[in-house]
Amino acid sequence: MTHADVPFFPRRNIEWLWKSNTDPWSSLEKPKWSHYSDVENEMIEEAYLEKKGVVVLDDYHISFDRFIQMSNKNINNQRPVKRMSTDQNDECHLRQERFFSLPIHPKAPFYLHEDHRVRSFFREETFIRMNFQGWNKKTKVAMVEQAAHGLIHEGKLIGKQCEAEWMAEKLLKVKDHTITDIWKCCVCLYTMESFLYKKLNEIMRLAGSEESQDIALWKSKISTLGPFACLLCSTVPAGAATGKVTGMMHGTVYRGAHFSNEMIAHFSAASKENSHQSFEAFTSCSRNRLTAEQFGNTLLIIELRGLCNVDASAYSPYQREEEQLLDAGFTFKVKGVKSNPIANKHCIFLQQTTGLLK
Repeated sequence: MTHADVPFFPRRNIEWLWKSNTDPWSSLEKPKWSHYSDVENEMIEEAYLEKKGVVVLDDYHISFDRFIQMSNKNINNQRPVKRMSTDQNDECHLRQERFFSLPIHPKAPFYLHEDHRVRSFFREETFIRMNFQGWNKKTKVAMVEQAAHGLIHEGKLIGKQCEAEWMAEKLLKVKDHTITDIWKCCVCLYTMESFLYKKLNEIMRLAGSEESQDIALWKSKISTLGPFACLLCSTVPAGAATGKVTGMMHGTVYRGAHFSNEMIAHFSAASKENSHQSFEAFTSCSRNRLTAEQFGNTLLIIELRGLCNVDASAYSPYQREEEQLLDAGFTFKVKGVKSNPIANKHCIFLQQTTGLLK
């Protein structure tokens, strides 16, 4: 593979599904078909195109001769599968967990710019633990290898070893490429529907908690998730000698959420202060307001100033989500809160300040 052949994953219009009826063999029920995760879909399609007889997933294996899914624990637990073309013109719906889950820890919606916990999680402490002094060929390769090993470790813990090994393999294929190519690969992996973005942000949001068990948990993940988080940050290619990031945006993006009254009050209070706040995790937003308003009682309206954000849709299998990804440690001021108590709808206006925690 040459450096030009960056493994951007095919935006296939092929999807694999499994029959999810209570009785998958009944002819009396209306057929119900469920999706595999993006990573599983890629694993299945790759094996199918390579004309393999079987593909092994974390919980099941699929026989291509019979188009049957079988449980890895009980071979008699079988379900039909099918391969179908997807309609690229389907109406766009944002993935709810990715775009509408709380972008913050419920007990600490955000914290002051001067707090360095996020920086410690995904940058300084990762470099210190791995004895890094900066980007060069040796440290770049070591960081990618550590990120790949970390993905496999975390995948094993939650029963997703096969998914994790597939992602690690894709990442290791670019370890000798430019840092910009490595970053693009990380964005590709992050945009896919898998355990990765869920687990990474679940842990990083704990940096906003004062609970001792939360602090112990996120600190324990620095060695496994920290390297990938570091590589995902948009400042990595921007800071490289030959790096270039396209898609950093000046403009407005949106994120829906369901906020409690207490959380709305946090933002209202912050709007009366002149302090810089920050989000601890990577935050997915949409450039399309209408799609961002689909769920929740609150719309975050975020004014970007061309720093620490990237057009993730350029690397995503879900281009119609129009995803703009904000770096962890994204800093902002709360400019105002507008509420409609009767409709229980709120708009919170945020303005980017300096971007990444320094």
